[in-house]
Amino acid sequence: MKVKLETIVSARPKLEKLFSLPLPAKTSYRVMRLMKKITSELKMFEQKRIDLVKKYGEPTENNKNIYNVKPDEILNFQKDMQEVLDVEIEIEFEPLTLDMLGNNAMSASDLLELEEFIKE
Repeated sequence: MKVKLETIVSARPKLEKLFSLPLPAKTSYRVMRLMKKITSELKMFEQKRIDLVKKYGEPTENNKNIYNVKPDEILNFQKDMQEVLDVEIEIEFEPLTLDMLGNNAMSASDLLELEEFIKE
């Protein structure tokens, strides 16, 4: 399945929530495999984000390890970040079904963020 990196980034908190739910063993295993696959993509994304912040930013006065994007570079930073977020990633996994989630409570907003990973 192809999914934009932006989808993975925005779904991360909900996937982590799903990861922590008490689920049947088979479902837990599928969620664990999905998390392992997206974690490597998220690590690469985070490194690229840091690189872009350094490229378009400058170290803060109080801590030379913390960068802020310069005001005159915000648009360039946002453009480059969006290019990264628009990258399509191929992830092989079987989508989860609502039945697999059992009686675990999930909000409509949770399910909306997980839409790419859960099918009816």
